[in-house]
Amino acid sequence: MTRQAVAAAICPKESRTTTSERGVFTYGNDTIHYDVIRKTKPADNAKKTARKVIIKVHPDQRVVATVPHDASDDAIVDAMHKRARWIWQSINDFAKQKDTVLPKRYVSGETQFYLGKRYVLKVIVDAEQVPNVKS
Repeated sequence: MTRQAVAAAICPKESRTTTSERGVFTYGNDTIHYDVIRKTKPADNAKKTARKVIIKVHPDQRVVATVPHDASDDAIVDAMHKRARWIWQSINDFAKQKDTVLPKRYVSGETQFYLGKRYVLKVIVDAEQVPNVKS
């Protein structure tokens, strides 16, 4: 079994993508950097993948473009320019949210959300007890 086959068996989604490119464009006075993730070429018997550029803006204000393996640089840049206003607005919206969100301190009484439910932390410090989490 080849190394790639083992990687595909262990983590099939990760083995189909590679991240090695970065891009940049300007929108007004702002410079926007983005990562490009190229989907690797599917096997001949594999299901055909989407033939478009998918753009995501993450809460940490990272911009990621997921593209087919054979997408040209011009096609990627063109897609980024077409969605530039949306990308810029999303980055600004996340930046505003970041200013109003308090950093987590992980102390007793602090509220944490997990899978849509609110939990109140109760921190117990005991050197002899094995660290664990209870709900």
